Amino acid sequence: MTAATKAREETDMHDDLRFIRTPDAPHVYCIVNGRRRFVPYAEWFRDEGLAGIPHIEIIEWAELARIPLGPPCPVTAALRARSMAEVLREPNLMRLYLANLVRGEGIEFGAGRRPLPVPLAASVRYVDAFAYGSDESRSFPGVADFEDFVEVDLVGRIETMEPLGNGSVDFVLASHVIEHTPDPIGALVASHRVLRDAGRLVLVVPDRDRTFDQPREVTPIAHMVLDHEDYRRERDLAHYEEWHSLVMAGPGGAARTDWEIGADLHYHCFTPASFIALVAASMQYARWSGAEFFLPPPDAPPASIEFYAVLRK
Repeated sequence: MTAATKAREETDMHDDLRFIRTPDAPHVYCIVNGRRRFVPYAEWFRDEGLAGIPHIEIIEWAELARIPLGPPCPVTAALRARSMAEVLREPNLMRLYLANLVRGEGIEFGAGRRPLPVPLAASVRYVDAFAYGSDESRSFPGVADFEDFVEVDLVGRIETMEPLGNGSVDFVLASHVIEHTPDPIGALVASHRVLRDAGRLVLVVPDRDRTFDQPREVTPIAHMVLDHEDYRRERDLAHYEEWHSLVMAGPGGAARTDWEIGADLHYHCFTPASFIALVAASMQYARWSGAEFFLPPPDAPPASIEFYAVLRK
Protein backbone atom coordinates (compact mmCIF):
# COMPACT_ATOMS: atom_id res chain seq x y z
CA MET A 1 0.00 0.00 0.00
CA THR A 2 1.44 3.38 -0.96
CA ALA A 3 1.55 6.30 1.47
CA ALA A 4 -0.99 8.17 -0.68
CA THR A 5 -3.40 5.22 -0.67
CA LYS A 6 -3.06 4.90 3.09
CA ALA A 7 -3.76 8.62 3.56
CA ARG A 8 -6.91 8.39 1.43
CA GLU A 9 -8.10 5.33 3.33
CA GLU A 10 -7.56 7.12 6.63
CA THR A 11 -9.63 10.11 5.61
CA ASP A 12 -12.35 7.87 4.16
CA MET A 13 -12.74 6.25 7.60
CA HIS A 14 -14.17 9.46 9.03
CA ASP A 15 -17.61 10.55 7.97
CA ASP A 16 -17.28 13.61 10.20
CA LEU A 17 -13.95 14.80 8.75
CA ARG A 18 -14.00 18.58 8.37
CA PHE A 19 -11.42 21.22 7.48
CA ILE A 20 -11.98 24.65 9.00
CA ARG A 21 -10.32 27.98 9.67
CA THR A 22 -11.30 31.35 11.07
CA PRO A 23 -11.97 34.46 8.94
CA ASP A 24 -8.88 36.35 10.11
CA ALA A 25 -6.28 33.55 10.14
CA PRO A 26 -4.92 31.33 7.35
CA HIS A 27 -4.27 28.38 9.67
CA VAL A 28 -6.35 25.32 8.77
CA TYR A 29 -7.51 22.67 11.20
CA CYS A 30 -8.69 19.15 10.51
CA ILE A 31 -11.57 18.09 12.77
CA VAL A 32 -11.54 14.35 13.44
CA ASN A 33 -12.70 12.26 16.39
CA GLY A 34 -14.05 15.43 18.01
CA ARG A 35 -10.69 17.22 18.18
CA ARG A 36 -9.10 19.95 16.08
CA ARG A 37 -5.79 18.98 14.55
CA PHE A 38 -3.46 21.60 13.10
CA VAL A 39 -2.70 21.27 9.38
CA PRO A 40 0.99 22.25 9.28
CA TYR A 41 1.34 23.79 5.80
CA ALA A 42 -0.65 24.52 2.65
CA GLU A 43 0.75 21.66 0.55
CA TRP A 44 0.02 19.08 3.25
CA PHE A 45 -3.09 17.86 1.42
CA ARG A 46 -1.10 17.09 -1.73
CA ASP A 47 1.92 15.63 0.08
CA GLU A 48 -0.24 13.29 2.14
CA GLY A 49 -2.04 11.93 -0.92
CA LEU A 50 -5.45 13.57 -0.45
CA ALA A 51 -7.39 14.21 -3.64
CA GLY A 52 -6.90 17.95 -3.98
CA ILE A 53 -7.63 20.65 -1.45
CA PRO A 54 -10.91 19.88 0.32
CA HIS A 55 -13.64 22.36 1.09
CA ILE A 56 -12.57 24.51 4.03
CA GLU A 57 -15.31 25.91 6.25
CA ILE A 58 -14.96 29.40 7.74
CA ILE A 59 -16.07 29.69 11.36
CA GLU A 60 -15.54 32.21 14.12
CA TRP A 61 -12.67 31.70 16.55
CA ALA A 62 -15.03 31.36 19.52
CA GLU A 63 -16.64 28.34 17.84
CA LEU A 64 -13.29 26.84 16.86
CA ALA A 65 -11.90 27.27 20.38
CA ARG A 66 -14.73 25.19 21.80
CA ILE A 67 -13.39 22.15 19.93
CA PRO A 68 -10.76 20.42 22.10
CA LEU A 69 -7.20 20.64 20.83
CA GLY A 70 -5.69 17.40 19.54
CA PRO A 71 -2.40 16.33 17.98
CA PRO A 72 -1.03 17.97 14.85
CA CYS A 73 -1.76 16.24 11.57
CA PRO A 74 1.13 13.87 10.81
CA VAL A 75 3.52 14.80 8.02
CA THR A 76 4.31 11.29 6.84
CA ALA A 77 5.80 12.71 3.64
CA ALA A 78 8.80 13.73 5.75
CA LEU A 79 9.65 10.06 6.27
CA ARG A 80 9.69 9.10 2.61
CA ALA A 81 13.04 8.16 1.06
CA ARG A 82 14.78 8.53 4.43
CA SER A 83 16.82 5.76 5.99
CA MET A 84 16.28 4.73 9.60
CA ALA A 85 19.74 6.12 10.38
CA GLU A 86 18.63 9.54 9.13
CA VAL A 87 15.37 9.42 11.06
CA LEU A 88 17.15 8.48 14.29
CA ARG A 89 19.22 11.65 14.11
CA GLU A 90 16.16 13.92 14.17
CA PRO A 91 13.86 13.68 17.23
CA ASN A 92 10.83 15.15 15.43
CA LEU A 93 11.13 12.59 12.64
CA MET A 94 11.61 9.77 15.13
CA ARG A 95 8.49 10.78 17.04
CA LEU A 96 6.59 10.90 13.76
CA TYR A 97 7.88 7.44 12.84
CA LEU A 98 6.83 5.96 16.18
CA ALA A 99 3.41 7.64 16.22
CA ASN A 100 2.75 6.33 12.73
CA LEU A 101 2.99 2.76 14.08
CA VAL A 102 -0.26 2.97 16.05
CA ARG A 103 -3.83 2.35 14.96
CA GLY A 104 -7.18 1.97 16.66
CA GLU A 105 -8.03 3.48 20.06
CA GLY A 106 -5.40 4.55 22.52
CA ILE A 107 -4.18 6.99 25.12
CA GLU A 108 -1.27 9.35 25.58
CA PHE A 109 0.03 10.20 29.03
CA GLY A 110 1.45 13.63 29.81
CA ALA A 111 1.07 15.03 26.29
CA GLY A 112 0.88 18.63 27.52
CA ARG A 113 1.58 21.02 24.68
CA ARG A 114 3.43 18.45 22.56
CA PRO A 115 1.15 15.51 21.71
CA LEU A 116 2.54 12.92 19.33
CA PRO A 117 1.23 13.26 15.74
CA VAL A 118 -0.78 10.02 15.53
CA PRO A 119 -2.39 9.01 12.21
CA LEU A 120 -5.82 10.36 11.34
CA ALA A 121 -7.15 6.80 11.68
CA ALA A 122 -6.07 6.63 15.33
CA SER A 123 -8.36 7.85 18.08
CA VAL A 124 -6.40 9.11 21.09
CA ARG A 125 -7.53 10.23 24.53
CA TYR A 126 -5.28 12.22 26.85
CA VAL A 127 -4.48 11.21 30.41
CA ASP A 128 -2.47 12.93 33.13
CA ALA A 129 -2.16 13.00 36.89
CA PHE A 130 -4.18 16.24 36.92
CA ALA A 131 -6.34 18.30 34.60
CA TYR A 132 -4.32 21.09 33.00
CA GLY A 133 -5.29 24.40 34.56
CA SER A 134 -6.52 22.82 37.79
CA ASP A 135 -5.17 23.94 41.16
CA GLU A 136 -2.85 20.92 41.25
CA SER A 137 -1.36 21.75 37.86
CA ARG A 138 -0.51 25.33 38.87
CA SER A 139 2.46 24.02 40.84
CA PHE A 140 3.88 22.30 37.76
CA PRO A 141 7.34 23.89 37.32
CA GLY A 142 7.99 26.13 34.34
CA VAL A 143 4.37 26.34 33.16
CA ALA A 144 2.64 29.71 33.32
CA ASP A 145 -0.51 28.92 31.38
CA PHE A 146 -2.15 25.93 29.71
CA GLU A 147 -3.77 27.61 26.72
CA ASP A 148 -1.92 25.50 24.13
CA PHE A 149 -2.15 22.22 26.08
CA VAL A 150 -4.38 19.39 24.93
CA GLU A 151 -7.49 18.85 27.01
CA VAL A 152 -7.18 15.98 29.50
CA ASP A 153 -9.87 13.34 29.01
CA LEU A 154 -8.99 11.16 32.01
CA VAL A 155 -7.19 11.87 35.26
CA GLY A 156 -4.96 9.07 36.48
CA ARG A 157 -1.38 8.09 37.20
CA ILE A 158 0.70 6.19 34.69
CA GLU A 159 1.89 3.65 37.26
CA THR A 160 -1.68 2.45 37.91
CA MET A 161 -3.87 3.65 34.99
CA GLU A 162 -6.86 3.22 37.31
CA PRO A 163 -9.40 4.88 34.99
CA LEU A 164 -8.77 2.22 32.32
CA GLY A 165 -10.04 -1.34 32.17
CA ASN A 166 -8.09 -4.45 31.24
CA GLY A 167 -7.49 -4.81 27.52
CA SER A 168 -9.28 -1.56 26.73
CA VAL A 169 -6.86 0.20 24.33
CA ASP A 170 -4.74 -0.57 21.28
CA PHE A 171 -1.84 1.69 22.19
CA VAL A 172 -0.29 3.67 25.03
CA LEU A 173 1.99 6.63 24.29
CA ALA A 174 4.20 8.45 26.78
CA SER A 175 6.92 10.96 25.90
CA HIS A 176 9.24 12.12 28.69
CA VAL A 177 6.86 10.76 31.31
CA ILE A 178 8.23 7.51 32.74
CA GLU A 179 11.08 9.32 34.53
CA HIS A 180 8.43 11.37 36.39
CA THR A 181 6.88 8.35 38.13
CA PRO A 182 8.21 6.87 41.38
CA ASP A 183 7.32 3.40 40.06
CA PRO A 184 8.43 2.98 36.42
CA ILE A 185 7.98 -0.80 36.57
CA GLY A 186 4.41 -0.14 37.66
CA ALA A 187 3.95 2.02 34.55
CA LEU A 188 5.13 -0.86 32.34
CA VAL A 189 2.89 -3.37 34.14
CA ALA A 190 -0.15 -1.05 34.00
CA SER A 191 0.41 -0.48 30.28
CA HIS A 192 0.51 -4.24 29.70
CA ARG A 193 -2.75 -4.59 31.63
CA VAL A 194 -4.73 -2.01 29.64
CA LEU A 195 -3.44 -3.02 26.20
CA ARG A 196 -5.30 -5.41 23.94
CA ASP A 197 -3.42 -8.33 22.44
CA ALA A 198 -0.74 -7.09 20.00
CA GLY A 199 -1.16 -3.56 21.40
CA ARG A 200 1.86 -1.28 21.59
CA LEU A 201 3.44 0.78 24.33
CA VAL A 202 5.50 3.59 22.76
CA LEU A 203 7.93 5.41 25.05
CA VAL A 204 10.17 8.41 24.49
CA VAL A 205 12.77 8.51 27.27
CA PRO A 206 15.33 11.24 28.04
CA ASP A 207 18.93 10.01 28.03
CA ARG A 208 20.68 10.85 31.30
CA ASP A 209 23.94 11.50 29.44
CA ARG A 210 22.35 14.10 27.13
CA THR A 211 20.21 16.09 29.57
CA PHE A 212 20.48 18.14 32.75
CA ASP A 213 20.35 14.82 34.65
CA GLN A 214 23.95 14.09 33.62
CA PRO A 215 25.45 14.84 37.09
CA ARG A 216 23.13 12.26 38.70
CA GLU A 217 23.69 8.56 39.13
CA VAL A 218 21.73 6.22 36.91
CA THR A 219 18.94 4.72 39.03
CA PRO A 220 19.85 1.13 39.99
CA ILE A 221 17.47 -1.57 38.82
CA ALA A 222 17.26 -2.99 42.34
CA HIS A 223 15.96 0.36 43.60
CA MET A 224 13.15 0.42 41.03
CA VAL A 225 12.24 -3.20 41.75
CA LEU A 226 11.96 -2.25 45.43
CA ASP A 227 9.84 0.78 44.55
CA HIS A 228 7.48 -1.53 42.70
CA GLU A 229 7.29 -4.33 45.23
CA ASP A 230 7.38 -2.27 48.43
CA TYR A 231 6.90 1.41 47.66
CA ARG A 232 7.72 3.74 50.54
CA ARG A 233 7.33 7.44 49.97
CA GLU A 234 10.11 8.20 52.47
CA ARG A 235 12.64 6.83 49.98
CA ASP A 236 11.61 9.49 47.46
CA LEU A 237 13.23 12.18 49.62
CA ALA A 238 16.63 11.02 48.38
CA HIS A 239 15.54 11.70 44.79
CA TYR A 240 14.47 15.24 45.72
CA GLU A 241 17.76 15.87 47.52
CA GLU A 242 19.76 14.62 44.55
CA TRP A 243 17.62 16.62 42.13
CA HIS A 244 18.00 19.85 44.08
CA SER A 245 21.70 19.50 44.84
CA LEU A 246 22.90 18.32 41.43
CA VAL A 247 20.36 19.70 38.96
CA MET A 248 18.51 22.65 40.47
CA ALA A 249 21.27 23.94 42.78
CA GLY A 250 18.53 25.42 44.94
CA PRO A 251 18.42 26.28 48.66
CA GLY A 252 19.04 23.44 51.08
CA GLY A 253 15.50 23.25 52.45
CA ALA A 254 13.79 23.23 49.05
CA ALA A 255 14.19 19.48 48.57
CA ARG A 256 12.21 18.58 51.67
CA THR A 257 9.58 21.23 50.92
CA ASP A 258 9.09 19.87 47.41
CA TRP A 259 8.99 16.30 48.74
CA GLU A 260 6.32 17.25 51.28
CA ILE A 261 4.03 18.74 48.61
CA GLY A 262 4.84 16.07 46.01
CA ALA A 263 6.26 18.52 43.47
CA ASP A 264 7.07 17.16 40.04
CA LEU A 265 10.63 16.03 39.24
CA HIS A 266 12.62 13.32 37.50
CA TYR A 267 12.50 10.60 40.14
CA HIS A 268 14.73 8.37 38.04
CA CYS A 269 17.20 8.82 35.23
CA PHE A 270 18.14 6.33 32.57
CA THR A 271 20.69 5.52 29.92
CA PRO A 272 19.64 3.31 27.02
CA ALA A 273 21.43 0.36 28.60
CA SER A 274 19.81 0.85 32.00
CA PHE A 275 16.35 1.24 30.48
CA ILE A 276 16.73 -1.95 28.47
CA ALA A 277 17.71 -3.64 31.74
CA LEU A 278 14.61 -2.15 33.41
CA VAL A 279 12.34 -3.60 30.72
CA ALA A 280 14.05 -6.98 31.19
CA ALA A 281 13.48 -6.77 34.96
CA SER A 282 9.81 -5.89 34.41
CA MET A 283 9.27 -9.14 32.53
CA GLN A 284 8.78 -10.98 35.82
CA TYR A 285 5.61 -8.92 36.34
CA ALA A 286 4.32 -8.56 32.75
CA ARG A 287 5.44 -10.65 29.78
CA TRP A 288 5.85 -8.60 26.62
CA SER A 289 5.84 -10.55 23.36
CA GLY A 290 8.33 -8.19 21.76
CA ALA A 291 10.48 -5.15 22.45
CA GLU A 292 12.31 -2.78 20.11
CA PHE A 293 14.71 -0.07 21.19
CA PHE A 294 15.78 2.81 18.97
CA LEU A 295 19.02 4.51 19.97
CA PRO A 296 20.37 7.64 18.24
CA PRO A 297 24.01 7.39 17.12
CA PRO A 298 26.75 8.78 19.38
CA ASP A 299 27.33 11.69 16.98
CA ALA A 300 23.65 12.71 16.90
CA PRO A 301 23.10 16.49 17.13
CA PRO A 302 22.67 18.12 20.57
CA ALA A 303 18.89 18.34 20.10
CA SER A 304 18.76 14.54 20.16
CA ILE A 305 18.40 14.06 23.92
CA GLU A 306 16.18 10.97 23.95
CA PHE A 307 15.90 7.32 23.01
CA TYR A 308 12.84 5.23 22.20
CA ALA A 309 11.17 1.94 23.10
CA VAL A 310 8.25 0.08 21.55
CA LEU A 311 6.88 -2.85 23.55
CA ARG A 312 4.28 -5.20 22.11
CA LYS A 313 1.84 -7.18 24.25
